[in-house]
Amino acid sequence: MTKQVNWDDLTPEQQKKLLAQAEQKAKQEKEEKKANRKTFKKLAEEFVLDNISNLIGHQNATEVIIKKLFEDHKNLLELKTMAYGNKVEE
Repeated sequence: MTKQVNWDDLTPEQQKKLLAQAEQKAKQEKEEKKANRKTFKKLAEEFVLDNISNLIGHQNATEVIIKKLFEDHKNLLELKTMAYGNKVEE
């Protein structure tokens, strides 16, 4: 449980000390937040660099598969036209 302190009940020396403590705590929190942001940026960059080659490889493989599907589908449509004797809508 925390103890509440009335600012006016403190001596000027106690007020000065308490204010210095509050300023130091705020400074520490600011420095910690800055360090956390720096660490986040570094980890985010590492994440991208570690995974980008896999994603590019996946994209290339997907493009090849899609191209093959359309080519095979075109052949299938041509065969259907020959089998049924009429032009099929693509």
